[in-house]
Amino acid sequence: LIGAAGLAGISALSSCSKKSKAVDYEFPPLLDKAPDGKPLRAGLIGCGNRGTGAALNFLSAGNDLHIVALADVFEDKVWDCRSKLKKQKVEVPEANCFWGFDAYKQVLDTDVDIVILATPPHFRPEHFDAAVQAKKHVFMEKPVAVDPVGARQMIATSKKAENIGITVITGT
Repeated sequence: LIGAAGLAGISALSSCSKKSKAVDYEFPPLLDKAPDGKPLRAGLIGCGNRGTGAALNFLSAGNDLHIVALADVFEDKVWDCRSKLKKQKVEVPEANCFWGFDAYKQVLDTDVDIVILATPPHFRPEHFDAAVQAKKHVFMEKPVAVDPVGARQMIATSKKAENIGITVITGT
């Protein structure tokens, strides 16, 4: 058996050494930013370190991208995020800064095209469902759920989003 396994291994290695006809493939260029498109207005829900970082990532991903609303449970997180964005020459109107457990609803009521969900994942299924009901495109940080009930809710909401043409992307 050992000899047969050794012989099979040698023949497998020798087949790798045969030159195969390689197909030349030209990869498309990698862009530093997305191509220009329509202006996008985003609302950030979850203004902690990851949320602020996600907002900055969003802004650097292309041209004509704007953060226009902020929400967090904690008021100090909202103002801290706003000041960090201001250092990057991004002015979020004070009237669009919300805090409290229902602050996410206020962001969804503003004129945003996309919402960035960066709260702790326990809240993500509820926030995602509200965003889809408000017909907002969604970027969610990972993980999207923390338990089977939340995971099933995420699957059901994603089907609703697909049916109405809402784009949903998650961090990896």
